[in-house]
Amino acid sequence: MPVAEFFAAGVNERAVGNSRIVQFGIAAFAALLSEIGCRDDVSDVAVEIDDDFDDGWPHHDYIFIATACDAAEVALWFAAVPPDVILPAGGRGPWVKARAIRLDEPNIAPRYRLWALRWYEDIDYEDVDEE
Repeated sequence: MPVAEFFAAGVNERAVGNSRIVQFGIAAFAALLSEIGCRDDVSDVAVEIDDDFDDGWPHHDYIFIATACDAAEVALWFAAVPPDVILPAGGRGPWVKARAIRLDEPNIAPRYRLWALRWYEDIDYEDVDEE
C-alpha cells in the first residue's frame, strides 16, 4: 500500500503498534517515509498491511523500501526511530505473507534490492483503550 494511503486520516496507535513511532509522531513518521520515497536512490516505499480491520484501520507489518543502498545505509535514514529489524525481502514475485493484503507489487528498479523493515508491536492496547 502506498505510504500516503496508509497514513491517511484514520490511522492511529493501533495501526502503528509501536511506541517509538507513536512518540516520534505518526505524521512525522509518514513524512519521513515520504521523504525517503523521494530519494534518487529509492524506487519505492510500500506498507504491507494486515487484513485485520476489526478496529477500523489495518495494522502494518512491514515497510518495504526498494533501493540501491545496503541495510546499514537504510538504517541511517531511520536514526530517530530505528526499526527492530531490516531483512532482505528478495526480488520480484510474492513479497508479503498470505494473510496480508497485497494491492501492488513494489516498483523495484534494475539492480535495486528490496528491504523489509519491521517495528515490533509493543503498545498495550488495554492501556490505550482506557485513556
